[in-house]
Amino acid sequence: AVVSTQSGHYGRDLRNMLAGVPDGEQQIQLRLIAEDDRYKLDQNVFSMPSTAAPAELQNIIRNLLDEDDLELDFRVGKEILQVGQTIGKYCEREGLTGERILEVFYSEKRSFPDTPEEVEVEDWVGGIALTDGWVYGGLYNGIITRVPGNPTRESRTSSGISTLQVHEKPIKCVSVIKGEGDVIITGSLDQNLAMVRSEADKMEQVFVLKGHTETVNCSGVSPSQHQLASGSWDTFLKIWTTSLNEPCDEEEKKKRRKKSSSEPLLRTPL
Repeated sequence: AVVSTQSGHYGRDLRNMLAGVPDGEQQIQLRLIAEDDRYKLDQNVFSMPSTAAPAELQNIIRNLLDEDDLELDFRVGKEILQVGQTIGKYCEREGLTGERILEVFYSEKRSFPDTPEEVEVEDWVGGIALTDGWVYGGLYNGIITRVPGNPTRESRTSSGISTLQVHEKPIKCVSVIKGEGDVIITGSLDQNLAMVRSEADKMEQVFVLKGHTETVNCSGVSPSQHQLASGSWDTFLKIWTTSLNEPCDEEEKKKRRKKSSSEPLLRTPL
């Protein structure tokens, strides 16, 4: 195969690298552009046979950088070149001629992260939030599920998973206030939010947050963790206190004396 660079600096080495590549009918000018400066080449314009594919391009870069284990992806425009896809075939499909220099970008191949553990829950998941110790999932049956953050074979069983019914309709979002005992906030299709105290051995609903007139589909906690914002299909953003000590209105303060401590109280926006 005839391979050269604009300056000829790599010419002999590249001929050796591509000795097994059959000659193509056409030579194509390539500019190999590193998307990570760690893998940048001193000279990056090459004349390559049209039969060159990603494997050949990778071998060139590996040898020039002395990186035998380097795995690369190659991109032309927005398209990733697939294994076995030749430069010539790409140019033919796109109607490109050998008169222009084709820019090919390359970057280190990134593998998909492993999923070492998985936990099956009982319905669709509408929202999720994580702390160092727990994963909280809001389900479409209105239940919030708590799973250990580093699940073992034992904790993936029903004995390691906690659940609590907090809504009558699907949960659409989940936020968390981190602390010694987490506080979980869920928003739902039932137009309400719920505040749930999460302790080592149980979860307990503390407040029902009423104020929206349509589905609550997003929420967030301030950096100070003193306030909560919620957004709804009713076109309103509402701000709430995250304090667990007192409700927001006088009527609920009076009800606190009459209600069992296990019953959630009503809270309205600030």
